Amino acid sequence: KLWAEKFRQLRREQAERLFTAAQQSLAAADAQRAYRLLHEVLHEQPDHAKALSILGYTPGTRRRPRARAGRVPHPQFGWARGKYWNISSPHFTITTSHSASAGLRLAQELEDMLVAWRQLFFDFWGVKAALKARFNGGKLPLARPGASNKYAVVLFRDREEYTSLLTQIEPQIARTIGYYQARRKRSFFFANDSTVATRFHEATHQFFQESRRVLENVGEASDFWIVEGIALYMESLERYSDYCTVGGFDANRLQFARQRLVNEHFYLPLGELSTLGRQTLQAHLSLRRLYSQSAGLTHFLMDGANGQFRAGLLKYLQAIYLGRNNPQTLAASVDSPLDALDKSYRDFLGVTDQQLQYLKPSTRVRNLCLPRTETTSAGLTRLIDYDQLEWLDISFTGADDRLLLKLPGPLLEKLNLEGTAISDVALANIASFTNLRELDLSRTAIGDDGIAHLQNLRQLEVLYLTSTKITDAGLRHLASLKNLEILDVDKTEVSDGALQRLTEQLPRLESR
Repeated sequence: KLWAEKFRQLRREQAERLFTAAQQSLAAADAQRAYRLLHEVLHEQPDHAKALSILGYTPGTRRRPRARAGRVPHPQFGWARGKYWNISSPHFTITTSHSASAGLRLAQELEDMLVAWRQLFFDFWGVKAALKARFNGGKLPLARPGASNKYAVVLFRDREEYTSLLTQIEPQIARTIGYYQARRKRSFFFANDSTVATRFHEATHQFFQESRRVLENVGEASDFWIVEGIALYMESLERYSDYCTVGGFDANRLQFARQRLVNEHFYLPLGELSTLGRQTLQAHLSLRRLYSQSAGLTHFLMDGANGQFRAGLLKYLQAIYLGRNNPQTLAASVDSPLDALDKSYRDFLGVTDQQLQYLKPSTRVRNLCLPRTETTSAGLTRLIDYDQLEWLDISFTGADDRLLLKLPGPLLEKLNLEGTAISDVALANIASFTNLRELDLSRTAIGDDGIAHLQNLRQLEVLYLTSTKITDAGLRHLASLKNLEILDVDKTEVSDGALQRLTEQLPRLESR
């Protein structure tokens, strides 16, 4: 008991230090940091009266979402009375045809996200003078004029209902798994299959669109990449028991950004990317790559260089949403030439052993792409507890047999080990990765003995063996891989005849 009371006292003292830091930040004209620090105060001392008052929270109470069954047929979607529910929470009104419990869960999820979003982007939605007045006992509203009182959301029963009822609103709705309509100021989702990342993505669009008076068609003429990029960035939001994180080298979208730049050598310079408006970008032949790059660049501008560009990025976003952007806006906002940003972005995508020590918990990492990073075998041993991975790319890193013999892979579908120091020894463990669909062993020391371990990988569809020691003898071990579609044995000792015989045994095979 004495220890617990001492700990509570230490937390109260920390809360006071944080509150003082918030006051100092406000005095230094950094309202965004002051607003964030107030939440850190409440993390240490939830009943801190001054912080609660400034943020507009009532001490000792917490308004929980409430559900009520619809009393009349729904006027737009035709649901019968009692067959849909209206959910009310402090900042959201949710209508759902699934269940009251699903609507309540969504309301709490979005409320949590809004708390994080508001801390990250106070300068966009908040009034600095009002925050200053509240520190002095005032009650001015923090929100800017034109902000929605509540955000409207619809949660459909399933994807079929989502598609059938929204086709008239958006003809391409079947291609989406979540949708925000700026004109009607509503987000649309469906239960079960709609992912948390999708909900965070669309909610981000909604928050930026409805938190102040802005253009309806944001990014229509140019700079659309950041409109999508910031929503892609917010997909990285991770909720824990009493805090949230956002960003990080292990964010899911950032893995695809590395893939595009490092492996596919795709990159559109910022000077060109910023000229693309919504329709031009969405009609681009490399749309998926541009979305990956936009996500990566946003992570860089939010988190890179110790946050150096974050305030500038927010100025850039404000200019776009208010229709005040021009070709010089990005460079002027972040105070850096665009070609310098292009170079710094490449450096930002690198990963070190030290960063690997801060990898998210294994249950939260599905994809990890680390090609040509400075990671060593010792650093990569951090992965031996990560048995939920579905895609792992550690090509041209310090990976070796010691690592691969310990690496778990029950769910792995894609594994890239190109250019690593592995040998036949490593393949004994890889043989247990029975869900593998794509495996790249190019430019490694593996040979015929190692290939023998792969004959039970019956799901394998793509196998790269470029510049390995495999011969005709090793190729015979692949005859059992009936799903194999692509096999690359370029720069090996495999003969054309052996490859032809294997192709005859595997009707799906397209050899290279």
